[in-house]
Amino acid sequence: MTLPDGVATLPLIGASAAIDRMKADAGAAKDASVPPLAILGIELGTADYLTDRGTLTLPAWLVHTADELGPTVVLAVADTALARLAGRPRRPASAASTRRRSAPTAAG
Repeated sequence: MTLPDGVATLPLIGASAAIDRMKADAGAAKDASVPPLAILGIELGTADYLTDRGTLTLPAWLVHTADELGPTVVLAVADTALARLAGRPRRPASAASTRRRSAPTAAG
């Protein structure tokens, strides 16, 4: 991918790891009375993320569910390529729409 300060090759996670990220993000908010999502498909695409280098189009897994208004977007960049913010734990990004969202800082 091309960044404002040069070209970077970013390692990606697989589809299974993207589902794991979704589960981790839902962890604390999980309501036992809500049935699990029925996943119909998953495809590798892109999404815009707000980073310390401005808005970047990054690889993202687009997860399609039975009751979706749009795909659930999960950042496909591996944790090893994300810079840790000082004093804050690393957290994978995911979002429920294809609108612009914030992501952890991309390491170049």
